[in-house]
Amino acid sequence: MPVPGATTLGPRFSRLLAASTISNIGDGLIVAALPLAAIEVTDSPLLVSGIVFARGIPWLVFGLTAGVIVDRTDRRRLMALVDFGRAAIIGALGLAMLVSDVPIGILYLVALGLGAGEVLFDSASNAFIPMLVPDDQLERANSRLYMSVTVANELSGPAAGAWLFAAAAAAPFLFDAGTFVFAAAMVLAIRGNWRAEPGPHKRIAADDYIPRPSVRTSIREGLRFVRQHPLLRALAVTGAGYNFLATGLEAVAVLYIREELDASVRVYGLILTLAAVGGLAGGALAPRIYGRYRAGPVIVIDVLICAVAALVAAAIGNLVAWTLFDMLLFGGSAIASIGSQSMRQRAMPPELAGRISSLFLLALFGAGPLGAAAFGVLTAATGLTAALVAFGVGAIALMALTGPRLIAATTQHA
Repeated sequence: MPVPGATTLGPRFSRLLAASTISNIGDGLIVAALPLAAIEVTDSPLLVSGIVFARGIPWLVFGLTAGVIVDRTDRRRLMALVDFGRAAIIGALGLAMLVSDVPIGILYLVALGLGAGEVLFDSASNAFIPMLVPDDQLERANSRLYMSVTVANELSGPAAGAWLFAAAAAAPFLFDAGTFVFAAAMVLAIRGNWRAEPGPHKRIAADDYIPRPSVRTSIREGLRFVRQHPLLRALAVTGAGYNFLATGLEAVAVLYIREELDASVRVYGLILTLAAVGGLAGGALAPRIYGRYRAGPVIVIDVLICAVAALVAAAIGNLVAWTLFDMLLFGGSAIASIGSQSMRQRAMPPELAGRISSLFLLALFGAGPLGAAAFGVLTAATGLTAALVAFGVGAIALMALTGPRLIAATTQHA
C-alpha cells in the first residue's frame, strides 16, 4: 500500500539523516568501548556500571534547561556546535589513550560531557525535524531516523566498537571523534536561519524593549503548555508509563533468558539481534500504518497486543515464545514511538518545541531507570517469570487509564 501523499523528504532532511546515522554509529562504538576502557583500569563492577549512569545524569540536572537553550538559538548551529564539542572531548580521550592508561575519573568526565551533549543535540533534533519536513511526512521522516538509530546503535555500532577496541584501545574513540565532525559538517550544510525566537530582546518602539523571560519562567511556560494540552498530556503520561514497563522488563531479560530459559551467551546475542530486526520491521511499517489509521487507536492496540503476548510468553515459558515476544515488543515499540513523536511534533508551537521535546525526553529517560529498579526488586522477591506478567498486566492497566484519553485527544486534534 503506498504512503498517502508520499513525496521526497528533500535534501535538507537527507543531510540531517546522514548526520544522525554516522554520529549514531559513533555512539554505538562508545556503548561498547567506554565500559571496556573502564575495565582496563578498574575491576569494580560498581565503577564500571557507573559509566552508563554518568551519561544519564545530565538529563536529570540539565534536561529542562536544555530545552530553553534550544528555543533561544539557531537549532542547526547549536547541533553543529555540540557535535564539534563532542568530537573534541572524545578525540582528546583517544589521543590520551595512545600515550598511557586513562584514570577512571577521566572516563567519568568524558561520560558526563557526552551525556550533556546528547541532551542538547537530541532536544534540538526533535525540535528541528518539523521545521524541515511537511506535517504529512513526519511519520516517514521519524521512521527513517528510528531505523538509522537502530542499525547504528544496536546492530553495527557496539560490535564494531568492541572489535576496534580489541585492535587498538584508542581506535573507537578517535573514530567516534571523526563521526561527530562529519555530522557537524552535514548539519551546517543545511542552509538557512533556524531560530524559532527573535534575539535577546524584542523592540516594540523606538526605545522600548520587552526583556526575555528568565530560564525558570521559560521552563514553566513549557510545562504549563503541556499540562493544558490534552494530546501532549496524554502522550507524556502514556510514554512515561510504557517506558517504565518496557525498560524494566528489558533490564531483567538477560537473567530470564540465561537462568530461567537456560540459554547460552550466543543464543542471547542472537535473540538481541532478532529483537533489533523486529524494531526495524516496526519502523518500516509505521508510515504505512499511520497513513491509513489514526495514531491514537493504533498506539493503544499496539500496546495491548504486546501486553497479551507477554502473558502468553510467560505461560509457555520457552525460548521460542520469548524470542517471538521480544521481536513483537521491539517492533511495537518502534510503531508506538514513531506515532507518538509525530503527533507531538505536529502539536508543538515552534517557539516551544525545544522545551516540549526536552520535557518528553526527560520523562522517558527518567521513567526507564525507575522501571529497571522496580523490576529488579520484583524479580528478586517473586521470580523472573513475574517480570513478564508484570509487564503484561501493567500495560493493560496503563491503556485502561490513558487509552481513552489518548484516543479522544487524537480525534480532537486530527
